[in-house]
Amino acid sequence: KLSKFYDIELTTEEQEDVVQKCSFKYMKEQQKGKFDYKLPALKGYDGSQTVFKSNSLLRKGTVGEGSKYFTEEEKETWKQWEETKFGVDEAKLRWARQGGDFE
Repeated sequence: KLSKFYDIELTTEEQEDVVQKCSFKYMKEQQKGKFDYKLPALKGYDGSQTVFKSNSLLRKGTVGEGSKYFTEEEKETWKQWEETKFGVDEAKLRWARQGGDFE
């Protein structure tokens, strides 16, 4: 799907590699310790505070779930960005907003 989206031709072996490395399971396994960014500018920093709890960056979500975390202004900013990036391609704009298969 990614290669089709970006109009790139891959060999069968390359496709299998991409599918494996884009799997949720693979990404969860690979994140261990890679996103433990420190917060040295934090008042009272003792060397242990991180941006994310260890191994918590990747999580399984659902399409549309993130909208409950953003203000109306943030949602509008995102909508404008989508239109800037995908507005000329209705299929990509629909995919960006609704998820699902890209055809």
